[in-house]
Amino acid sequence: MRWLCPGLFAFSLLACGGLRTGSSGSGGGSGGGAVDHGCMRSRTDEVHVPVPASPDAFAGIRAMAFTPEGVLVVLNQPDGESTSWITVLGPAPSHPVLTTFGRGDLRFATDLVLDGAGLLYVLEAQTQTDDCRVSAYTMVGSLQRRWTVPSSARLFGLGITAKGELVLTGEGMHRYTPDGGFVASFGASAEFPRQAVNDGRGKLWVPDMGSNAVRVYDGTTFSQLALLGGKGTGQGRFDGDNADPVVVWGPSRLALDAKGDLYANDPYVSRIQKLGPTGGFLGEFGFGGSREVGAIAIEPKSGHVYVSRSSAIDVLCPL
Repeated sequence: MRWLCPGLFAFSLLACGGLRTGSSGSGGGSGGGAVDHGCMRSRTDEVHVPVPASPDAFAGIRAMAFTPEGVLVVLNQPDGESTSWITVLGPAPSHPVLTTFGRGDLRFATDLVLDGAGLLYVLEAQTQTDDCRVSAYTMVGSLQRRWTVPSSARLFGLGITAKGELVLTGEGMHRYTPDGGFVASFGASAEFPRQAVNDGRGKLWVPDMGSNAVRVYDGTTFSQLALLGGKGTGQGRFDGDNADPVVVWGPSRLALDAKGDLYANDPYVSRIQKLGPTGGFLGEFGFGGSREVGAIAIEPKSGHVYVSRSSAIDVLCPL
């Protein structure tokens, strides 16, 4: 069994946080910490994606994504190592391992995105000896194309537009064709965009770590429509009272549910937040001090919220 609060093993499990909604200030649902519908509603619940046996075990989860059928794709990149790999798991609740691939082929991978046509794109970060590159695989690990990004910019995030163009984010935001042709850059005001999520409704959502906010762009013109959040400890704000001018924590990852509501991580405050389409606070789930609050993905059938924290994946009930 894995405790809910990694890094807090000296404390009682009751030190962990829990669900808090925007209206009531307390979590709804079952009392006494009972598990409801196979997901966590309170700090005493224990619902996680089963950890695969070695060598397929999760390690340093960087990104996650679901197919429409509920297949879960996980990108692993352990801290301090160069090796990266992809784990593909079947649908909930058992999530059996379907395949694992990429070991020996991927290195320093930081993000992934599904294109809706059966291809999985993976971004590998630039190193002192290697340029940033993008690889496209089938869901069983067959490499279809690979190209090097002709840029000296540090790039860490990946997204896809409604037209099927890839968006690479980090130092700036840049659009490319699926085979590596440069299209255009946009979003010059973004300070450190970490991801790009197409909502299927004509907008592109970008967590900008540098401004502690979420930027919303028109998915056709790529002009900015809104800036949600900002630095602070309150509801709908990010990065708390972090006074370090160099190190920023979030938001760095986000996901959108079927209603268009936004889930964004806030690692410094040890929580994820749920915001409405215009930024209104709808709820949060606290993790009791753990800052290992990483990738977020929404299971398409149940709406359950999957949150990666280092080498494990918590399954939360929708906030």
